[in-house]
Amino acid sequence: CWPDRPWTYWAFGILAAAMGIEQGYEAFGLYFVRYLSDEADGVHYSGFVAGVRSLASCVTVTKDIQAWSGDLPWMTGYFSVGVWTSIWLASAPLPGLAETPLAPRRLPPRLGMP
Repeated sequence: CWPDRPWTYWAFGILAAAMGIEQGYEAFGLYFVRYLSDEADGVHYSGFVAGVRSLASCVTVTKDIQAWSGDLPWMTGYFSVGVWTSIWLASAPLPGLAETPLAPRRLPPRLGMP
């Protein structure tokens, strides 16, 4: 059960919940509001192929923070906490291995292989 687990299980659960909250904020608090505003303004959306083409080019180049300040909270979380969490998860030991993430043991050979 959870109370008997090491702190890393709790940390993972808390991080997963925090990422879920962040994704909800991003989807509904940021982009859904923009979508509704665009719908009210009668914005016409590109088709799939035209949208992919527009991804390959930069429409607006700016260093003004006001242009992307609404995206600042999720970008900060994604490019800092998200990256460090990915590194942390990538260094976790495989189930059943007693070694630490920084000193992994050699994995057993596959069946039929030396």
